Amino acid sequence: MSRSLGRPAAGLFVLVLAATACAGTDVSPALLEAQVAPGAPVDGVPGPPEDWAVREAAPGFLLYEGEVVRGEQAGWSVSVTAGQDWIRSRAEADGLASKLAEQGVSAAVVRIRWPEAFVRSGQVLGWKVVLEERYPSREEADARAEALGAEGWYTSVEWPGAEPYGDHRRTRVALAVIDPAEFDGSVRATYGSGIDSPSTVAEMAREEEALFAVNGGYFVMDEEDGVPGTPAGIGVYGGRLESEATEGRTAVVLEGDGLSPSFEELSTRVTVSVGEAVQEADGINRVPGIRRNCVDPDRPTRFPLHDVTCLLDSELVLFTDAFEGATPETDGTEAVVDATGAVVSVGPPGAVVPTGGYALQGKGEAALWVEENIRPGARFDVDARVVGADGRELPLGAGTSIVNAGPRLLSGGEVSIDAEANGLIHPHDPGFAYAWALRANPRMAVGVDGGGRLLLLGASGRAPGESDGFGLAGLAGLIRDLGAVEAVALDGGGSVSMVLDGEPVLVGVSAEGERAVGDAVVVHAG
Repeated sequence: MSRSLGRPAAGLFVLVLAATACAGTDVSPALLEAQVAPGAPVDGVPGPPEDWAVREAAPGFLLYEGEVVRGEQAGWSVSVTAGQDWIRSRAEADGLASKLAEQGVSAAVVRIRWPEAFVRSGQVLGWKVVLEERYPSREEADARAEALGAEGWYTSVEWPGAEPYGDHRRTRVALAVIDPAEFDGSVRATYGSGIDSPSTVAEMAREEEALFAVNGGYFVMDEEDGVPGTPAGIGVYGGRLESEATEGRTAVVLEGDGLSPSFEELSTRVTVSVGEAVQEADGINRVPGIRRNCVDPDRPTRFPLHDVTCLLDSELVLFTDAFEGATPETDGTEAVVDATGAVVSVGPPGAVVPTGGYALQGKGEAALWVEENIRPGARFDVDARVVGADGRELPLGAGTSIVNAGPRLLSGGEVSIDAEANGLIHPHDPGFAYAWALRANPRMAVGVDGGGRLLLLGASGRAPGESDGFGLAGLAGLIRDLGAVEAVALDGGGSVSMVLDGEPVLVGVSAEGERAVGDAVVVHAG
C-alpha cells in the first residue's frame, strides 16, 4: 500500500493561470497557458509545487494531487444561434447579434482564435454569439435559454469555466512522477482480457496486479463505429501488433522496462502470404469496411480525421487470437488459420480465432481475393511491421508496447500542437475543433521531464464549480511547467482514469465514474 507524505489533500496548492481577454463585442478567448509557481526542483528540473499533497507509492514513484485555479467564478452563460452551428462566420455572427439587439437582448460576438500553443496560433476558427449577462445558477440560465427558444432561437447553456473565452478555471489534477534511476519496476500496455472486450482501468490494474495504471489510447466506443473496445489507432502489446496505426499519428513507445518512453509518428504495414499470393491487409482486429479515424473518401482531406468513421466497399482485415469473441459476421469471406500456419477453413465470417492462429476476412473485392487464393491446407504467413516517420522499422521485442495517442504536446521543451495533422480540424465542422481541442475537458498526458523521469498527468472535468479540465493548450502548458520536455496526450474525456493500488484516485467525470476503455498503461513494482 502507498504511504502519505507531506500535507493532506485539504491543503492543496492553488495554481494561478495567466489569461488574456478583450472587452467589447469582439472578445478574444483566454489563453490557457499554465504558470506554475516554483516548487522544489530536482537536478535543476522544475517539479510540482511544494504545497501539493504527495504520496510515495514506491521508492522512486511519487503521486501528487493538486488543484489549478484561474480567475473568479462569473456564473453561467447562454450562447445563441439561428441554427445548430455554434461556430459561425463573422458576418453571420454580427447579423445574429444585431437581431438580438433589436429584441432588446445584449449579446457579444466572441472571436474564437487558436491559442499560441497551436501551429495555427492567432488564426480565427470562427465566432460565437454569447449573451453578455451571466447567471449565478444553472436554473436561471436554463430559464433564459428556454425563453429564447420559445422565440425560435437555438440556445446552449454553458459553464464559462469550460469555454476558451471564459475567465475562470478550476481543475483537479494528479501527477505521477516515476524516476527510472530509483524505481524498481516496469511500465507496459494491456488491453485486458480481450482486445474486443473493454474494461475499466481499475479492472485491468487488478487483473495485472499492477501498482498503478492510467487509461491508454483512443478506442471504438459504439457498434456503429466498429467493435467496441478495439483501438482506434496503433496497438502493440507484448511485442505483437494488434491494431493498425492511424497513418502518421504520434504514439507512445514503451520498450524494455518502459520507464523511458519515446513518442513517435508511426505507420504500420501488414502483409499476408498464401503460397505465391501476397496481399496487404487494410486493418487488424476490426470490422472490414468500417474504419475509425480515417480519410473520408467522399470528402478527402490531407490527414485522417479524428473521431470520424468511414464506410468502405472493400477491405481485407486480419484477426489475431487477441480477439476473443467470434469475428464480425459480415457479407464477406473468411479464412481461418491454426497455430501451425495451416488454413483450416474458408467460408462465411463469424469464427473464433484459434489460439496462436489467425482469421483473415475480406469484404467486397477483398473477399474475392480470399476466395480465389486461399484453400484449406495452404500455408499462411503474416509479416507485420511498424515504421517510423524516417522510414526506419521499429523492432518489436517481447517487452514492446505501443499505445496510440495524440496530439503531441511538447517537443524539445517547446509547446507546439499541430491540430490539422492530428485530424482535429474538420473542414466542414469547425465546431469539432472547438469542442475537442479548445474547450476544457478531462485530459490525460504522458511525458518525460528534463531529468529523464516519466510523468503521467491526469485532469478531471465536466463538473461545473468543482473541476473543469483543460483545453489542449492548457494541458501542454501545465505539463511543460511541471518539468516535461516531451509529452503527448492520451485519450481524454470520460475515459480518463488514474488508479493506485487497484482503486481510482482520479476519474475524468466524477459523476459518471470509471468508463470501460480499450487499453491501459500499467505500472508494476519490483
